[in-house]
Amino acid sequence: MTHRRFLRLAVSLSILAATLVSQAAHGGANRLIQPKLFDLLDTAEVAMNQGNVNKALAYSDLLLLNNTITYSIDTGAVAPDQRDEPAHAVRESVATWEEALGYEVQFEEVSKGGNVRIAFADSVRLMGKDIAGHAVWSRQVFDWGYGNYTPRVSGEIKVRTLTPEGSPMSEAAWQHTIGHEIGHMLGLWDSPRVGDMMGPINLKHPVTRPTESEVTALQDIRAEALQITQACLALPRR
Repeated sequence: MTHRRFLRLAVSLSILAATLVSQAAHGGANRLIQPKLFDLLDTAEVAMNQGNVNKALAYSDLLLLNNTITYSIDTGAVAPDQRDEPAHAVRESVATWEEALGYEVQFEEVSKGGNVRIAFADSVRLMGKDIAGHAVWSRQVFDWGYGNYTPRVSGEIKVRTLTPEGSPMSEAAWQHTIGHEIGHMLGLWDSPRVGDMMGPINLKHPVTRPTESEVTALQDIRAEALQITQACLALPRR
């Protein structure tokens, strides 16, 4: 590993194949979007075509993230007198994504719990490799029967406090890492290009804002989900 850059994990052949299949099904859809979002879109569309409006709305709401996403910050692994900077980096990253998406997606910080937990540790490793951060997320619709559906987003983001060489991460590097992992939770795929928010991190030149293409990718699929929502609202409920 170089001093300037973290290595990102290569995309497995199975995930790459799933991405290509999903793109083909959607007419060569934007490669920056994760297949999971297209799956949600397909489920919403099928439910709408079957006349199951409540289910279609739940899945389109889940894709649009219409409910406020609550998050908590865990700096327990950071020295008490050094916790303000990583917490500030989280809030700046959240605010950046809110602004980039025209405040159509809303986040709210809570003291404990929430939909998303953002935790810091001295190091973060995945499959034996040092990485800047890692996100695990889930979007689910719970079917309670009788036409009742509840969308729910959950996830956990882990962020390292020290570089692989043992020096402290800068606040800008934290913003890149946190912004990158939030981008995954919003539905973006890794980019191979240094200079993208979703690309590898260069510790000397971190990226603190998503690129226009990254924002556009999310806006485009959100527009498709919104079309389903609007069509559903014109249909009778059952």
